[in-house]
Amino acid sequence: GIDIDIHQRKKVEELLRKTQEHNRRLLLKQLEESEQRFKSLYVHNSDAIFTLNLEGEIIDTNQATEKLLGYTMEQLRNIHWESLIVPEDRSRYKKYYQKTLESGSQSFMVSMSHNDHSIREVEIKMIPIMNENECIGIYQLTKDITEAKLADEMIKRSEKLSVVGQLAAGVAHEIRN
Repeated sequence: GIDIDIHQRKKVEELLRKTQEHNRRLLLKQLEESEQRFKSLYVHNSDAIFTLNLEGEIIDTNQATEKLLGYTMEQLRNIHWESLIVPEDRSRYKKYYQKTLESGSQSFMVSMSHNDHSIREVEIKMIPIMNENECIGIYQLTKDITEAKLADEMIKRSEKLSVVGQLAAGVAHEIRN
């Protein structure tokens, strides 16, 4: 009786140990894959991604940031994020930042200053970084829409010119008749 119980107990303990080890390896593998997917999304994203702390200080960025703003990560560490926003958009930016902290993701557009003093039109999506139901920072995805806005303005201008041309042709036709 007792010999069988001890032998049986050792078998169960061994099986439990092997199962726990297998589960631990499986969880580690899943964690590594998840980290690699996140890293790939962060590093290879064509849009600038900023990681901001609760005070709005830049903790990290991806490589697309340098292309967007012309600053290296080292330079950005010494710059408060808001100072990159053009003055007339800063209060709106602060409002969306606060809304993100309080109620979740926000999307909006602002103008930003490039290191070469040119202006970049950007679309920003702020996403709260949550840890155990507490916001500990913000991910900010920043898409350069400067070229798209310029192209849109050119299309609108050409449409206006087309209308003026049609009007002039109509007037010329009326004058001839």
